[in-house]
Amino acid sequence: MPKVGKKVRVFYRGRLQDGTVFDSNLGKEPLEFTLGAREVITGFDRAVQEMRIGEHRTVTIKPLEGYGDYREDAVKVVPLELIPNAAQLPIGRTIWFRNQKGQPFSAVVTKIQNGKATIDCNHHLAGKTLIFDIELVDVEGCDDTLEDGLPKGFKFPTMKSSVPGMGAMPTLDDLRNRSGE
Repeated sequence: MPKVGKKVRVFYRGRLQDGTVFDSNLGKEPLEFTLGAREVITGFDRAVQEMRIGEHRTVTIKPLEGYGDYREDAVKVVPLELIPNAAQLPIGRTIWFRNQKGQPFSAVVTKIQNGKATIDCNHHLAGKTLIFDIELVDVEGCDDTLEDGLPKGFKFPTMKSSVPGMGAMPTLDDLRNRSGE
């Protein structure tokens, strides 16, 4: 399993509970990110930390580990004169601002009335439960290649047979050794 600080590459498809796909990189390049570096939402990062190369997993991520709860206090009413080109703003348009630290953030215009615009600064997926289909395709510095469909070096435990007098069941390694592989 990949460790925090390692770069990983994944394919994914994100959808809402009603099945609507909101993002996907299937048929494109894998997404590369560093585990634990806060480059992706917490729930997605945690799910990948528990995966092995080649594994496919479907995970459900609640708002707390996704984009957070929808916050009414993130909906603001702003005088139109503070928004460049406000006269051309249609409802539903995403506009960009910078916070006090100079970091960009987006907001959606939800209403224009009486010289003011109501803007929603919540992420468009805030308050939503997200479902991701994820495939881990690579981990930096990890040689987790598969042999016979199993991770390299994997050994089956020796098991007792339920057939009286048969003794222990052979392991996959025993079978390989007997066949001369």
